[in-house]
This record gives sequence, C-alpha cells and structure tokens, in this order.
Amino acid sequence: MSEAEEIWRRKTDGQVLEAASSLDDYTEEGRRIILSEADRRGLNVAPLVQASASLQKEAPAGSSRCAYCDTRVLFGGRREGNLRFCNDECRQRGILLSVSHQVPDRLVNERVLAVFEGNCPRCGGPGPVDVHTSHRVFSALVFTSWTNRPALTCARCGTRAKVSDTMLSLALGWWGLPWGIVMTPVQVVRNLVGIFAATDTSRPSARLDALVRLQLATTLVATPPNTAMEPTARA
Repeated sequence: MSEAEEIWRRKTDGQVLEAASSLDDYTEEGRRIILSEADRRGLNVAPLVQASASLQKEAPAGSSRCAYCDTRVLFGGRREGNLRFCNDECRQRGILLSVSHQVPDRLVNERVLAVFEGNCPRCGGPGPVDVHTSHRVFSALVFTSWTNRPALTCARCGTRAKVSDTMLSLALGWWGLPWGIVMTPVQVVRNLVGIFAATDTSRPSARLDALVRLQLATTLVATPPNTAMEPTARA
C-alpha cells in the first residue's frame, strides 16, 4: 500500500465523498485512489461524480448568486465551472442537490409534506415547519466573519433567530475594517426583510424541498450501489 493510499484510509467517509465530488482537483493517480477507497467502503460515489459533471456542463455563465442557496455573492465565493457558490459548504450541497434528482419524486414529496406538517424541531410547537434563514456578522479588529444560517423551524423560531442575529450583528459586527462596516448593514437588512416580508405559509417552500432532497441524496450516496432506497414512513 502506498503512502497516499494509507492517508486516504485514515480519512472520514465525509472527506472521501467530498473528494469524489471534486475529482478534477486531483491528479489521475489521486482520482484512482479516491474512487478505490470509496469502493472499498461501499460508498456510492457514482451519483456524486455524475452530478458534479452535469452541473459544470449545464450551468449558465455570469450569475452573481449562489447556485445552491440563491444568496447574492458579494465577495469571493467558490467557483465550479460556470457556477458560483458562497463557499465550499454550499458547493457540496449544490452537488448533493443535483444527486437528489435521482430519488423518486414520490418519495421526496412524501418526506417534504411530513416535515412541513410536523412539529418544530427547535421548540416542539406546531408547524408549519420550513427553512428560515437568519444572517449574522461578527468582527474583531481586522477579522470579520459573516454567515447565512438556514434552520428548520416554525415561523416563530425563525423570527426569533433573525431578531437575535440582528442584535448580535449590531453589537459586534461593526468592529472590523473594512468588511465589518460593509457587511453589517447588509446582514441586518437581510434579517429585516426576512422578518417583515410576506411569505406563503400554506405550502412548503422550495428551500424545504431542497433540504429534504439533500437528506435523501446523502442517504443515496451512503447506500451501496445497486441497493434500492427504502420508502420513508410519513410522520
């Protein structure tokens, strides 16, 4: 066994799956080792490889929005062919979202409705439950970090999170130069829009559909090849 193969033996399943979705970043020998290690563990990486190639082939050029979460990417981001993502996490989720289209629509719709009509995972209260995103920024002199934080909650918990992140951003977001001054009003406005904008709560959102698809795609990837996914019981 080569030194490189030993290194990949020590990687987690998540690291192997992430590498399988970014094979173009590796040499030919590296790709061989990654795919071999995935096969040894029984990881079904073929959907990831196909989805990554499909995304690069079909994506329109010139978009300034994240291809996964649809947030406008103001600075930096991660590119994948013509696609642009907020960061590596959104890139991985974007690829998984593409994988999810291999899951039967019936299974996706059943799971989405079960989550939407269930109790809030955060407070335990009645739904509807959906994806609510809050935005925050934290600064310390020359360091500034800003994040968009989607969470599966009821509308009440979603509003609380937006209010909390707004207060945190107003208190701690300004103190970094230059990005703290730039990003604090951006994140605060995003929260205020989320709090006061009218939303349709009569049916699941596209974000909830995407989240459920991510969960099912993760299950699909972790399922050995040629093994059918089990139907999901409705909650």
